[in-house]
Amino acid sequence: MPANRKYLTKSKWSKAGKFTAAFFGGFVTSTAIHLALAAWLDKAIVWGTSIFSTFILWAFLILVVYWLKVAWKAWLMFLSIAVVCAAVIYLGIQ
Repeated sequence: MPANRKYLTKSKWSKAGKFTAAFFGGFVTSTAIHLALAAWLDKAIVWGTSIFSTFILWAFLILVVYWLKVAWKAWLMFLSIAVVCAAVIYLGIQ
C-alpha cells in the first residue's frame, strides 16, 4: 500500500537535512557514545562490543531522526549528545 502523499515531505531542504542528520549525525553520535564508554570502562571490552553495538545504535538513531518532524531538532539532539560525550571523554582521560 503506497504512502499517502499529504504526509510526505515536499521540501528538498528538509529531506536533505533529515538524511544528513540520520547518516552523519547518527554515526558521529553512536561513535561518541562508545568512545565515552571506553574512556571510563575497560577499553578491550568496549572495543569488542562496539563492533556490533555501534551499528545497532546507529540504526536506532536513524529511526529517531525520521520520527521527528523537523531536521534541526535531530541535529540539536545529536550535537548535544556529542558535546556531553566529549566532556565525559575529557574528564575520563585526565
